[in-house]
Amino acid sequence: MSKGDHVFNNIVAKMNGAFEAGFNAYARDKHASGSAGSAPLGALIHSRAARDDWMRRHMPRTSSLLTAFLEDAALRDLRESLQTATYLGGDANNDAYSMYAQEFQGAVVRLFTKIARTRSYLNEGDLTPDITRVRRAFFHMTRAAEDPGALQRLLEQADGNARERARVEAAVQAVRARLELAWGACERIFRTAAAELLRLPRS
Repeated sequence: MSKGDHVFNNIVAKMNGAFEAGFNAYARDKHASGSAGSAPLGALIHSRAARDDWMRRHMPRTSSLLTAFLEDAALRDLRESLQTATYLGGDANNDAYSMYAQEFQGAVVRLFTKIARTRSYLNEGDLTPDITRVRRAFFHMTRAAEDPGALQRLLEQADGNARERARVEAAVQAVRARLELAWGACERIFRTAAAELLRLPRS
């Protein structure tokens, strides 16, 4: 079977990529500054396993929230199941989704860079506009994630099979519902990351 069109673009992959880019920006900035306790951070830039281990030890709440997002059954498994039998390409919202995904990653990188340069957790409130920018960019990305053309093609494949059509429609509704809730999950991830990073020991 050839590659199929997905009804929903891959929000989970975009969140993972944006967070990784943001964390690496934080680690680079801290490492370059030579601030106390920053030396180990340089080693995390090129090793996802080392970064994940470091996060579990130093950012346990963020690590838990991020893992829950990345393992979300509706955003991952159900989304993956909503795929047409053939790939047509040229979906109407691909360009818009790509643009919003880039804006989301850019906002995350700017947030983490500002976290690296924020002197104390007492200045945490200064990050509120940056977190709001991340949340807004994520919202725009999720709004552009659904491809109505792919959904229509998937439903057309199920014509004559009432049970399959009902399954598709139920799965689509489940993913839509999770995308609505993911907006709040996104804010919690980055607000928690800011709080935990700003409270790391400086020595």
